[in-house]
Amino acid sequence: MSWQGNQRDAAARVEFVTIRTSAEAVPCPEPGCAAPAGTTCTNLLTGDPLGYLPAHDKRIKEARG
Repeated sequence: MSWQGNQRDAAARVEFVTIRTSAEAVPCPEPGCAAPAGTTCTNLLTGDPLGYLPAHDKRIKEARG
């Protein structure tokens, strides 16, 4: 992988963590999830913590105000 590819991957990871951290400051309003503040959203199909998405869209929007 090229240096630029590594830089893009690193930037994407930083963005992911930034979005997840800000979203986890508020409880998740997604029906079926309702993760409390400070915890990761749950995959509504498997019950596992979300892995590929930082949080449910509703929670991200709620955190952004």
